[in-house]
Amino acid sequence: MEQSKKPLKQEMNKFPELRAFGQKGEDDLLSFLQNKLSWPVLDLNYKTITDNTNEINDWRDYNKLPDFIVKDKQGLVFFADAKAKKSKKLLVNERDYDEYIKKLIWLPVKVYFLIYNREGTIYSEIYEHNVTKEKIKYSKSKQWDGNTTLDLSDYVKQIF
Repeated sequence: MEQSKKPLKQEMNKFPELRAFGQKGEDDLLSFLQNKLSWPVLDLNYKTITDNTNEINDWRDYNKLPDFIVKDKQGLVFFADAKAKKSKKLLVNERDYDEYIKKLIWLPVKVYFLIYNREGTIYSEIYEHNVTKEKIKYSKSKQWDGNTTLDLSDYVKQIF
């Protein structure tokens, strides 16, 4: 049996750093929603085996679950997912967006982009995107790691 090729992020040993930065985005969004906005948040904290290893070959075996369930001040309950970024390129993996669309049968889904300084330590802006079934309007591009991404930059609202 032929062994599958390792993802580029793993081959370049970037996965642990990227995963840690993503976790920082989740932690900071949780703090922002709970402490600055005073919104109730349920941290789904759904971890798969791929969250506890530097091996990422099995990620396709797991459905993408958003990071939180949130209730805003108007009473809207929704799924929320955090994306930590060091630039204003508000890209999301197309496969993640496809998973968000599947969740719309249960609750609305919002993606939050936290924009950090170059060092990745302090965020200065937060943008919110409402997931829709009509992803066809988003421009697509292929990234350095082979992932297809959707550019949501024109479909966000700045909340901080």
